[in-house]
Amino acid sequence: IPLGSFKRNQFGAMVNGPVIKNRTFFLGSYEGLRERSLANATSTVPTDLQRRGDFSETRIANGSLIRIFDPFTTRAQGSGFVRDPFPGNVIPQSMIDPVARNVVRYYPQPNTVTNAVTNVNNFINSGSRRFDQNQIDGRVDHNITGAQRIFGRLSWRENTDAPPAFFPGDLAIAEGRIIQGVTQPSASIDYSNTLSPATVWTVRFGVSRSIFDYNNQGLGFRPSSLGLPAAIDNVVDRQMFPRFGASGFVNLGGNDHRYSTFNTFTLLSNLSKVAGNHNLKFGWEGRLIRVNVWEARSAGTFNFAAGFTQGPNPNQASSTAGHSMASLLLGTGTTGNVLIRNWKNVASQSFYHAFYAQDDWRITARLTLNLGLRYEVDLPRTERYNRMNWFDENAASPLARTVPGFANLRGGVRFVGVDGNPRTQFNKDLNNWAPRAGLAYQVDGKTVLRGAFGLFYGPSRQAAQGTVGPFGFRVEYPWVTTIDGITPFNRLSSPYPEGFRDVPGAADGLLTQAGANLQAFWPDSPSPMNRMWNFTIQRELPGGVLLETAYVGNQGRNLSSSTEGGLEFNQLDPKHMALGSALNERVPNPFFGIVNNGVHLSPTIARGQLLRPYPQFTNVQPLYHPTSYSDYHAWQNTFKRRFSQGLMLSLIHISEPTRL
Repeated sequence: IPLGSFKRNQFGAMVNGPVIKNRTFFLGSYEGLRERSLANATSTVPTDLQRRGDFSETRIANGSLIRIFDPFTTRAQGSGFVRDPFPGNVIPQSMIDPVARNVVRYYPQPNTVTNAVTNVNNFINSGSRRFDQNQIDGRVDHNITGAQRIFGRLSWRENTDAPPAFFPGDLAIAEGRIIQGVTQPSASIDYSNTLSPATVWTVRFGVSRSIFDYNNQGLGFRPSSLGLPAAIDNVVDRQMFPRFGASGFVNLGGNDHRYSTFNTFTLLSNLSKVAGNHNLKFGWEGRLIRVNVWEARSAGTFNFAAGFTQGPNPNQASSTAGHSMASLLLGTGTTGNVLIRNWKNVASQSFYHAFYAQDDWRITARLTLNLGLRYEVDLPRTERYNRMNWFDENAASPLARTVPGFANLRGGVRFVGVDGNPRTQFNKDLNNWAPRAGLAYQVDGKTVLRGAFGLFYGPSRQAAQGTVGPFGFRVEYPWVTTIDGITPFNRLSSPYPEGFRDVPGAADGLLTQAGANLQAFWPDSPSPMNRMWNFTIQRELPGGVLLETAYVGNQGRNLSSSTEGGLEFNQLDPKHMALGSALNERVPNPFFGIVNNGVHLSPTIARGQLLRPYPQFTNVQPLYHPTSYSDYHAWQNTFKRRFSQGLMLSLIHISEPTRL
């Protein structure tokens, strides 16, 4: 089989020389890259029969029929539940959701047969990926005097990554292709002054900017043209093809479109001085970080799995019962689907300061000490329009006064800049002292001892970034597909029957996102920290062999246990798990008529929801929660032997017990 086409052209040029003899010099360079590569895609699309709701020929690999069950016949039977199969394994045309009928038209037609029994991997196509890159650099150096020098640098980086198009041209708007563009200009200016033969002062200013442009190729598509409510056209951040996913099939639509900038301004000053047997360094570094993020998610996310069409026991999965495409045609989606408004509209800013001092002290010809201290202050970020909040787990919920049986209800978000709250999300972390110490001692002509300890801090989660959890200003409208996990509630043709409320901002206070998912930062979020140490013995052995044996240790503290998910604080207490299937039983909803959102729109609700720590919410997810740690210890041994003609042999042994 011939290799696919791959073309890569890399080219550039550089010029440099004097402007003023012996005083001013310049350098300029350009480098370009053009790359084209063939890519193949193999995926599964629905067959003609499946598009019509006919699953009489839908089988697994051994030829067994995949039976389709009617989720609208779900009923209690004994201690469980049961469903009826569709006669002939065909969904009646009257039951096919009108939106789903339009959606399946955007799947490409099968163009190959790789398995006549299962009909999987029945769509194959190829396309060309385009990657373009340009890099430009310019620099000017100038000697002001024999002791003073200055230089300036300006750089520009840009690249465009366009994935291949696999869908036919008339269906391209539904493919979900995103052309990614990144532009990175930066500049710096540096001044140094040799104040005396033993003292040098330097100061540098720099600015860098990263622009991320993710261009969704589904832009301009009106969701209502699929039959979805017309209100969606006006509530989404950008009109584009919604995201549809049926398990096992190629996805339709993309879920990202953004134009975001990350800007860093840096100023630092350093003084170096040699005083006898001391080499001293003192300095300060300051940063201003500004992040302007605009990200739009898709015009609704609609996912489907086999669960709603499996049976006869709806709680029992089987390879021969239930099909995701059948669930899509019925408009019965999975849980967790949301339409997000103002996904990440953020204009955040933060300041960073670091002060440091270091002394490399050569006490004797055999003993040298390295002593240093750094103090870092990462001030909590602010947001230009106060679109931030934090989770207060101890706050008394206003619902405690109105919902019977929940007098001790707590939890909710507090907003910055209102009700006397500061403009920052976090409590200041002012304890970032970072001492460093090292020594080198020559015992004799063949033995050296070395040791070091250092404490280091990573980038603070309090600094300006795009993920600030701006719920209230970011609104999630959940598609409540089921209340009890087995009975359909809202179908695809009417996913949001309650409509869309305006963005409330801080107006809802502790009731923000009641009835739905909530993400937020906790106010105590110290910087991630690493303690690092080592002790090393170096010994020259007979035969010119060098032995180096070392103990190396590392402790990580305040590490992230989660990102934008991955940790759930609204889980049932394990003592409730003994209730088993009773957790899914529908009981009267005390929040009904009080909370007009999400799961609380129904007069009945699953018993398990009311037993959660925060029953007014579905999920409560902490953002970048700093509760993880790591421990690392290693014994490292190295033998080195230098031979003639530059040959060197090294044998290394490392023993690493590690705990995360």
